[in-house]
Amino acid sequence: MVGFVLILEHRSDRPYLRNTVDHASCCFTNICQLFIVGFHGHVASEDIKTLIHTHKVGAVILFLRNVDNATQLLELTNSLQETAKTSGHKQGLFIAIDQENGLVARIKPPVAAQLPGSMALGATGNAENAYIIASATAETLKSFGINTNYAPIADVNSEPKNPVIGVRSPSDNPETVGRFVSAQIKGLSEGGVIPCVKHFPGHGDTAVDSHYGLPIITKSRAQLDACELVPFRRAVAEGVGAVMTAHIALPSIGDSAVRDDHPSKKLPASLNPDAIKILREEMKYDGMIVSDCLEMDGVRATFGTENGAVMALKVGWTDSISNATTEIE
Repeated sequence: MVGFVLILEHRSDRPYLRNTVDHASCCFTNICQLFIVGFHGHVASEDIKTLIHTHKVGAVILFLRNVDNATQLLELTNSLQETAKTSGHKQGLFIAIDQENGLVARIKPPVAAQLPGSMALGATGNAENAYIIASATAETLKSFGINTNYAPIADVNSEPKNPVIGVRSPSDNPETVGRFVSAQIKGLSEGGVIPCVKHFPGHGDTAVDSHYGLPIITKSRAQLDACELVPFRRAVAEGVGAVMTAHIALPSIGDSAVRDDHPSKKLPASLNPDAIKILREEMKYDGMIVSDCLEMDGVRATFGTENGAVMALKVGWTDSISNATTEIE
C-alpha cells in the first residue's frame, strides 16, 4: 500500500498519552491528505476505498484503465466522492486526470470527442483556439465528476530529440508557449476545473524521458530564465491553481559554490528545495504544488518511490505527491 504506517496504542491506563495519540492521528491524516493515488479497474477497488476511508487520502488520479463508458465513469467518480463523504472527509476529493488532448487523453472517443492537442493549437497562431478547446475540455471533465486536470503543458519544445514532450507543447518559442498556456488555464478555470501546469521548471530540453530515467538539463540559470521558466512565470502571475514539478535534475539552480559531483546536483526538481524556492520565493507562488508520479524511474530508479515520497515532503513546500497505483510492484 502507498502511504505511511503509524501504529498507535491507546491504553486506558495511560490517560496522559491520549492527547499525544490524538495529535499523532491528526498528523497522520494530514499527511495522507497529500497523497494522490491511482488504481486499476472500472469500479472503485477495495484498496482505493480503504485508502479513502481509513487513511483519508485526499486525491485520486484516473487513467485510461479506469474509463469504459460515460455512465460508468460518472458512477465511478460519484462512488469515490460518496466514500469520502461517508468516511468523514471535511471536503470532497480532488479527482484528477491527464486530459491534455491530442497525444495524451485518458477519455477518448466514443466516451468523449477527440480534441486537438497543444501543438496543433499552437500552429493556428491564435490563442483563442486554445481557450475554446480548454473550455470544452472543462465541460467534459466536469460532466464526469472530474475537478482537476493535469494540464496544460508549459514545457517549451526546444529539443527536437525530446522523447516525451514534442507535440504536447504548443511551441519552441517560450513567449508563444506562455500565451497559449495562459489561454488554456483561463478556459479550464472558468469551466470549473483546476488546471495544473507542468512540468516545472521545464521538461522541454531533454533527450531522456523521466518515465525511464533521470534527465539532466545543463543550462545555466540565465538560460533557464530566458526559456524554460518564461511560461511558468506567466502562469504563476496569472494565478494558476496548481503547478506540477518534474523529475529532472538542473545542476545550475543550486549553490554555485557546491562541487559538480555533490549529490544535490543530481536531485530531481520534484525533490529539490532549490527548485521549489524558485516557485515559492522568487515567483511568489502560493498555490498548490504537485509532484509528478513517484513511480517514474526519474525517482524510483534513483531514490526509490517510498524514499522519494519522504524527500518530497521534507522539501517542505510540496502540497501533493503522486503515485499511479495502490501498490508498489
